[in-house]
Amino acid sequence: MTRLHAEKGRLMGQKKADPGSAFRQGYSGAHAKIFEAANAVPRGLICLVSALELHGVISTPSKKVWVAIANKDRRPSKLPEFVRIVWMAEASFSAGRVNYQLTGTAEVPTYSAAKAVVDCFKFRTQLQKEESKVLSPPSLLRLANNRGRAYKSDIRHFATICRMSNVMSPYLEML
Repeated sequence: MTRLHAEKGRLMGQKKADPGSAFRQGYSGAHAKIFEAANAVPRGLICLVSALELHGVISTPSKKVWVAIANKDRRPSKLPEFVRIVWMAEASFSAGRVNYQLTGTAEVPTYSAAKAVVDCFKFRTQLQKEESKVLSPPSLLRLANNRGRAYKSDIRHFATICRMSNVMSPYLEML
């Protein structure tokens, strides 16, 4: 095998395999979209409503997949039309990262449920423009707390990091 063939990923005229195709076969529609979005934005993290969907806080799948990238990163040139990008400051971007295991060995980088709830408060105007059926941020906060996915102390911690503690404090007091 020549070096040229090795660099192109081909051996004796074989087509290059799609790395995500084996993983997508066993997924439901929503998880396949989330996996495809994670592959399309390599430095991004699944966030907002998409992260809450992965963690089981909301059950209705969203038509769009929300991905966060750091302020200094560029938007990828070729994105599927269902992917929406939000930019975050470095402190907010790096806090609350977890790897969510879909099935088998496929992992998707995402945020914890508590961080995703705080981000829904932070980006509530963008969510209301794009997602007509999404629940309001206060109701997402109640759902996450009642289902045991996000605790009040974790939400307060991420609200402080994301500079949303003044906005969220009345809602946290009601829990």
